[in-house]
Amino acid sequence: MLSDEELFELVVRTDDQNAFEALVVKYRFSAITYVTKIIKDNYYAQDLTQNVFANIYFKRKQIGVPVSFKFYLYKALKNQAIDWIRKNRRIEEVDIDNFTISFEQAEPGDYVQSLKPLLKAEDYHLVILRFYYGFKFKEIAELMNISAGNARIRCSRLKWKLRGLKNEEK
Repeated sequence: MLSDEELFELVVRTDDQNAFEALVVKYRFSAITYVTKIIKDNYYAQDLTQNVFANIYFKRKQIGVPVSFKFYLYKALKNQAIDWIRKNRRIEEVDIDNFTISFEQAEPGDYVQSLKPLLKAEDYHLVILRFYYGFKFKEIAELMNISAGNARIRCSRLKWKLRGLKNEEK
C-alpha cells in the first residue's frame, strides 16, 4: 500500500490518474465535512472541495510533492472556504452603494452589539467591517471614502480604545 505522498508523486511524475483518484476517494468525504463545518453549507462545501481537488490536479507540476499531502489538502480547503465566506457575506449583508448595514440582519455577537452605544457610528461601522466581517483596509477605505492608511490607523486606535473599555469592565 502506497502512502499519500507516494501516490501524489506518481501523479506528478507520470500523470497517473488512478493514483489521484485513490487520493480523492480517500479524502473526499472528510474534506467535504471539514469545509461544511467552516461554511455551514453542504452544497457549496461539495463544490469548493471539488474545486480544490481540481486545482491540485491541474497545478500538480507546480506544487511538486508536499511533505504531507493531507496537510496541503486541508490548508487549501481552509483557504478556499475562507475566500468563499468573505465573498458571500459581503454580497448578502452589506449594501455597498449606500453603505448601510442592517445590524439586526448582520447578527454580530453580543459584545459587538454592546459597543454600539459606546462608539461613534462611523467607528462602530469600522469595527463591524474590520473585526466582524474581516474586510481589508483597502476595502474599508473604499467603502468609507478614506485612505487605506487612515483606515489602518483608525482601526489601531479603536483596538486600544476597546482594550481600555474591556479593562474598565474588569
